Amino acid sequence: MNFYKVHLWWYKKTHWEYWHTRTIYVPLFWAWLYLAIKNRSLYFFNYGNPSFKFGGFAMCSKKEIYDLIPTQWIPKTIKIIAGSTYETTCSELKKNTFKFPIVLKPDIGLKGLGVKFIADDAELFTAISNISQDHLLQEKIPYTNEVGIFYIRYPDQQNGSCTGMVRKDFLKVIGDGCSSLGQLIMNDTRAFVHYEKLYTLWNVQWNDVIEKDKIFTLVPVGSHTLGATFYDVSDSLTPELCKQIDSICTQIEGFYYGRLDIMYKDWDRLLAGMDFKIIELNGAAAEPTHMYDPKHSYFNAAKIVIQHWKFLSDISLKNKRGYKKTPSVKETTKALIQNVSLERQLRRIQGL
Repeated sequence: MNFYKVHLWWYKKTHWEYWHTRTIYVPLFWAWLYLAIKNRSLYFFNYGNPSFKFGGFAMCSKKEIYDLIPTQWIPKTIKIIAGSTYETTCSELKKNTFKFPIVLKPDIGLKGLGVKFIADDAELFTAISNISQDHLLQEKIPYTNEVGIFYIRYPDQQNGSCTGMVRKDFLKVIGDGCSSLGQLIMNDTRAFVHYEKLYTLWNVQWNDVIEKDKIFTLVPVGSHTLGATFYDVSDSLTPELCKQIDSICTQIEGFYYGRLDIMYKDWDRLLAGMDFKIIELNGAAAEPTHMYDPKHSYFNAAKIVIQHWKFLSDISLKNKRGYKKTPSVKETTKALIQNVSLERQLRRIQGL
């Protein structure tokens, strides 16, 4: 495996999309600092989405955000408090008429870390026994395609706009009828980047030969951190889809800036603004993830990031006039430190 470790190290160094978050964002701090001076606040994001805790930048409850979204556009969701028993959880599932499979995710989480798919009672029992923080249980959307759409709206304007869309291709390999799962992973450009984590997930099937042309999904989560490929499809945004997104977002009180992660049934129906569900709504910390398309250079991605920070800055300046009470510098700093600690904890649990 030493050869693979060297190869992996070099591959990550020469492909910016795998760089550490600090490596990507620290060189852009000058732009954030300029906007902070303009806003007279280093933490100007607190004004970005007034109805979200810290504007949705740190330690924000997903359940609190789901409660703001019109129910017809989101999966059925219940909150499980840390320490809840298996019996209590089953009672809540029954009361809300949940059926397996279901999705378990941290109430405060990020980058798809900690998301699990629960197939039956046995898996639920194991999962509930091992959680140490509040989690959400959701019905599993019967769609297999995912996009992320970035949305902004200025507080003094009635309508907003979509600034980008990313299509997410889950991490997978395709069988050739003679190679084992492990061989397919090690020979796949993107999968081998995550081979240590994938070995932990699939060690039982590692030596199984995958039949020819069979698509084997390795990580069924649309997270770049977990291996999904992101494609910039912003040019595919249609007036019908943008109008539907705007209609939904204008019903979400105090929401002006962020990304909607969406599961959809069919591409053409999505572009017509139909047959989709919002599985996540991310606030001020949301990345314009269409920047992660492998075709984009780091400099192009930096341009996209700075452009969106400027949107956030302008929105925050306008909101600042109407919302005087925001978290203090001390509270925000504490939340940012907690958020970093939480990400590290979730990464350890995920084996990253």
